Amino acid sequence: MAVIQGTATGEKIEILPDDGLDLDEFFYEVFGYEGDDTIVANGSHEHYFAISPGPGDDVVILKPGLMNAHVTLEEGNNLIRNESDSHINVIISADSGNDTVLGASEESPVYIYLTLHSDDETVSFNFADQEIVTGKRTVEYSNLDALKFVNGEYVWGEETKPVVPGVFVDMTGAQGMELLLYLQTGEGDDTVQMDDGSQYISLEGGDDHVKIRTLDSDARVYGGEGHDIIDFSELSTAIEVNATKQYGNRNYNFWDLYVGPLRQPLETLEYHSFQQFEGARGTNFGDTFQVWFTDEAFTFSGEGGNDSLTGGLGDDTLDGGLSNDSLNGGAGDDHLTGGHGDDTLIGGAGQDTAYYNGFGGGIRVSLATTRAQDLGAAGTDILTGIEHLVGGAYNDQLFGSAKANRLETGNGADRAFGRAGNDTLIGGSGRDTLDGGTDDDLLEGLGGADRLIGGAGDDTLDAGFGNDSLDGGTGDDTLDGGYGNDTLVGGEGQDTAVYLGFNGGVTVRLGIKGAQNTGAGGIDVLEGIEHLVADMHSDHLIGSAADNRLDTGHGRDMAFGLGGNDTLIGGMSQDTLHGGTGDDLLEGHGSKDRLMGASGDDTLLGGGGRDILIGGEGRDVLNGNGLSYGHTFLGLGNVLVGGNADGLGDGEADVFLFDDLTQPVLGRNRDRIRDFEQGLDLIRLDVAPVPLDFIGTDRLSGTAGELRYVQSGAFTVIQIDTNGTGRADFEILLHGQYTLTAEDFIL
Repeated sequence: MAVIQGTATGEKIEILPDDGLDLDEFFYEVFGYEGDDTIVANGSHEHYFAISPGPGDDVVILKPGLMNAHVTLEEGNNLIRNESDSHINVIISADSGNDTVLGASEESPVYIYLTLHSDDETVSFNFADQEIVTGKRTVEYSNLDALKFVNGEYVWGEETKPVVPGVFVDMTGAQGMELLLYLQTGEGDDTVQMDDGSQYISLEGGDDHVKIRTLDSDARVYGGEGHDIIDFSELSTAIEVNATKQYGNRNYNFWDLYVGPLRQPLETLEYHSFQQFEGARGTNFGDTFQVWFTDEAFTFSGEGGNDSLTGGLGDDTLDGGLSNDSLNGGAGDDHLTGGHGDDTLIGGAGQDTAYYNGFGGGIRVSLATTRAQDLGAAGTDILTGIEHLVGGAYNDQLFGSAKANRLETGNGADRAFGRAGNDTLIGGSGRDTLDGGTDDDLLEGLGGADRLIGGAGDDTLDAGFGNDSLDGGTGDDTLDGGYGNDTLVGGEGQDTAVYLGFNGGVTVRLGIKGAQNTGAGGIDVLEGIEHLVADMHSDHLIGSAADNRLDTGHGRDMAFGLGGNDTLIGGMSQDTLHGGTGDDLLEGHGSKDRLMGASGDDTLLGGGGRDILIGGEGRDVLNGNGLSYGHTFLGLGNVLVGGNADGLGDGEADVFLFDDLTQPVLGRNRDRIRDFEQGLDLIRLDVAPVPLDFIGTDRLSGTAGELRYVQSGAFTVIQIDTNGTGRADFEILLHGQYTLTAEDFIL
């Protein structure tokens, strides 16, 4: 390789075969550096030139006799004149300046590569005006043979990021386009407009759009990766589009769109193939679209005319457009839009959706009939095999069927009725009425002052923003009023009011009739609600005389069960749970919780952290096992379950049950019993992993299952060796000095 270098001042560099050119070298690099340079390259067909003029207004002249050349342009207004009969590559980076490329011909093609260096550059072509625009750069051309976009990169701080440009190419009405044989656009979302010609167009990645203005073209168009659409809307005759998967050799597996004039005579049948396109837009003259033998998802748009659109095995999107159209989704979960006119929509197998948006008024549509129905603004349609509906911006009425339907009403003052089935009803920004009907339904009001009716079944009602009215009906329902002043009526069954997603804590009382200020949740009315769920802030939940479940969430919360057999659940912060009367279950979970059973036979589960568990009256169960350490348990006539470092007992005949001796618990982490009364209370250890043997105050000998005690000051320490190491791996601390016997234990 030979290197020829210029200077920074600008100069003329002329390379002649008989003037300093080493004929033994094949590859030559020529650098002009800064300044306005003129580089003239002469050579034989045995020489390859890589020319970099550098910044400045440069001129590169490629003389006859070159084998080929590779020219890289930088800043400046550059001119390339090709006088050779060889293949020329021109690399243009998107810096400021205007470049001109002259002299391409069918015998000496010039390939232009446009490299972008900014993620916000706009790239466009206009062949009719014979110029190419890429950001700030304009490239004039003369009889170009090929154009290619390559992905560039730009530097952001210390990181180099890629650029995936989208381009717009207008090839219509251009002079000399018959010589442009190849166009590659890159990985962005590209748009290409073309009419006749014999080009090969490769769109690579991205969601691309190609507009075809005539079927006289012999162009081969390849969509590449992404969801690509080919547009025939400007043709003056109806077309037939057939989509099918093609199998070439063993290395290829792609699908084609075969497009031709509608109802061609068999003897003149001719189709144009567009490879790896996933959709097509039709004409205004009544087109036919058909998918064959593939589960690829296609998008077909009929535009005007009475169109026939048939999907395949995939999840297809069919839009009839104007006039009276026939749509058949086939297998898959399809999306069907009849558009204006009297349409027939057949969903086929799968979960299919009919769309009724974009009209000038409200519509009324039912999924419970297969007869023709007057929809109002949408015409008279027939719907078969449709499971779901989407309304528009006006006042719509949507009716479900006996199946599980999804009804989305849009932004008007709408009404939706799910009827039978486990339905999903979605409102919009208007004042909507959503009625789930029977079975287990999900209703979402979103914005507006909505009315949500669950009906029969275990329903979930989420009103969203606005002053809403929620009625669960029969069944065990979940009601979420959201922001605003809401009315929540549970109805029959075990119903739950949910207070999630607010910016602050709430205070909710189930025993109050009428309006109550819940704080961040607004002023609400709760009727027939048995249970509450709060969020991550500091909430206060108060039950009623019924059996309530109060779930406080993860804030620093307080919950009071009052009457009934209640379930109170804390979160990960420091919670206070008070069961009240009745047989209650209290679960502290994380952090330093305070659990109080009060009267009744209560069960208290401390969870992680140093908790205080107070059983109160009744036969209570206090459990800290496997949860953490540092619990303090106070009971009265209880069956107590200890855990890691639990303090148990409070005055009557207690049974202290330790149901997990598998983990070592020693020292400050050991369990504590404060009021052990010898001869009255018992310590139950019969769930140990090995049978236990009481050895009094003897030393542990290394036999698995030995149980001893030792007096230490004002305390008595019980020690257990479960694995035979001769050392205690579980301890219980009794407040007071005791001379223990085997009769103090249940082993």
